[in-house]
Amino acid sequence: MAGKFTNNSLNQMESEGFKVLYFSMKAIEEAFASQNIYIHWEEDTSEKELQEKVDQFERLSKREQQLIGDHLMSNHKEQWEIFLQCLQNALKRTIESIYIISLFGAEKEFCNIQDACDYIASDQKEIAVKKNMFRGYEIIVKYSNGDKIEMRFQKKRDALTSLEKLV
Repeated sequence: MAGKFTNNSLNQMESEGFKVLYFSMKAIEEAFASQNIYIHWEEDTSEKELQEKVDQFERLSKREQQLIGDHLMSNHKEQWEIFLQCLQNALKRTIESIYIISLFGAEKEFCNIQDACDYIASDQKEIAVKKNMFRGYEIIVKYSNGDKIEMRFQKKRDALTSLEKLV
């Protein structure tokens, strides 16, 4: 990602499982400046000025354009290497195991440990199975790189569709 993003927005993406390689506007401007293109603009910058910047870039040779990217990468080498490692890990990951838990019975909520223990001790599972109180599937997929996906479905079709997408 490149541009202006708050730390909160970057942290939110990472908390959702995205691996982010971020370059600030300043870093991008410096990379372009390495080839004498000054790309800074404000909201009131005219279309004509913006087009001139695009035209300047397009007049660069392929090698000069590549030097802009090289400048960006060499000045942010550690970030780049971390991102590449995350990318390699994601591409190399394989499924280690898939756990499928069939859920039966009514959902129960307890306010204290003793009541919860008493409920489990009463062995309600046989009653739930006999009454055919199927509630859904809980699926846990574990990967070789430590990633884990947890899913819960009420319908068999949805569970199958989601599993097939993992192929």
